[in-house]
Order: sequence, then structure tokens, then C-alpha cells
Amino acid sequence: MGFGRHAILALVSVAALAQAGWVRADPPAGSYELAVGDNAQIFVPDGDDGPKCVLDGHSTKNTICADSAGVTTDATGAITGSTVLEFSFPGLFDANLPGTLVGQLGGSTRAPSARLLLSAAGTGNFHNPEQTAAAQATGTFSCKNPTPHTDEYSCRGRIKLCLTLARRSCASTNAQLALHALGGSWVLDLDVATEATCAVTGGATTTLPNAATESLDVSGRYAAKPDSAKLVLLPSAPSKDKLALTRLEIAGGDILAGQLKFVVAGVKGTVAITPP
Repeated sequence: MGFGRHAILALVSVAALAQAGWVRADPPAGSYELAVGDNAQIFVPDGDDGPKCVLDGHSTKNTICADSAGVTTDATGAITGSTVLEFSFPGLFDANLPGTLVGQLGGSTRAPSARLLLSAAGTGNFHNPEQTAAAQATGTFSCKNPTPHTDEYSCRGRIKLCLTLARRSCASTNAQLALHALGGSWVLDLDVATEATCAVTGGATTTLPNAATESLDVSGRYAAKPDSAKLVLLPSAPSKDKLALTRLEIAGGDILAGQLKFVVAGVKGTVAITPP
């Protein structure tokens, strides 16, 4: 009994796929790790930086400096740290005001950004005649680290200084601030299972370059005909982060192909996953 025409064509097709190294994908089941780097790296404010000083705009001698320290960024992109605002108007006034900074990371992997709010208080010193005054300062800053990325976010904004002697008076001026940036690949860990109904469930974790982690819940479906899965990853705790894996192909315990769209630590990005 010989082979029919259709059987011969099927054998030829199978042989061609095997020669090309084709591997059938599997339903997602188990633990998988995906390192996301290259153009999708994330740069997070982290660590200490030296003071950034600007002239106050009214004199070539008057300076205002902002010095950030102990800055950290959690997995949702929330930024916290301390700052010292230094005002130096030679012969007239000076103050070193300790305070805090809070903010949020945002933008995209191509153009990450951050918004900061500063608050500081202490005592200011007037000269000629010598007097002390209660001093409060607040500031808003916009920070950028455009391509090609560096190890620093450059921040520009305005600071409002209020002084109280017999009465309270306030003035505002331009200022600068620097934030040290820690950048690099981040990691997505998946632990999922596919049910008999083809529903995919499980958990996931994102890990930033500074080792901050966020837990996520995974839901989605595996489709046998396109031999791929579509997964949605949402934070287990309140957060604006979210991830989506589409056309996901898994085989031999590895992620082979697909597309990842994400908001991680407040930063947006898209990655095409290609076979190794």
C-alpha cells in the first residue's frame, strides 16, 4: 500500500519544519524568568548626589543649592528621600534647611521622567543687623533622563521661601536638583498554570535594578490553534502598574516569543520577545 499525495505532502512539511528547528509551543505551566533590557531598561532614582546650585536671578553672588540624599524608589515608582536647601546671599541672608522629597517616576523607557515635591524648614539668618527668622521652603521639580541615558536625573523647578519676623513674607525663584540614577535590566518572574478550560492563572513578580519588587496576579488564556497565550498581569496591591503578554509562546520551560507591553515603576515600554 503506497502513500497518497496528501500524505507525502504532510511528511515533507513535517521534515521541513524539523529541519528549520521548529518547536511546538506548550501551554504555560511552571516558572519562567524574563530579563528585560536593551531599549527597555528602567532607570530609577537611587542613592546620594551632590548639591546643584543656581544663581537666584537677582545677583551674580546669591546662590540657592539643593542637595539630595538617601533617595530610594520602590517598585511602583514612588520616590522618597531627604534634601537640604541652602540659601546664600552674602552679607544679607543665609539658611540651611533640612527637609524631605517625595515624587513619582513616569514617562517611558525612552524618556523617563519624575515629578518631585520638596518641603524643608528651619532657621534663617539675616545680617546687618543680625536677626534670625523662622524659614519654610517648598519646591516643585520636573526631572528628566533622556536617551542616551546617564546615571543622573537632571531636575529643574522653583522653590518658594517664606520667612517670619514681625510678619510672614514669601518669594520664589528657580532652582536645580540632581538625582543619582541606577539603571539596567529588570526581571519578570512568572509562576503559572493552564487549566483544562485553557484558562491561565498564577502570580508574577517584577524586580527593578535596585532590587525593589512588586507582586502581580496573572490571568489569561491559552489557545491551541495559534499555539500561544495572552496574559494580563495586575498588581496584587494598589498600584498603577500593569503588564500584558500577547502571542506568548513557551516551550521546554523557556519563553520563546511574544510581545510585552508594560507600565513598571510608572514607566511605559514595549518589548518584542524573539527566539534566542
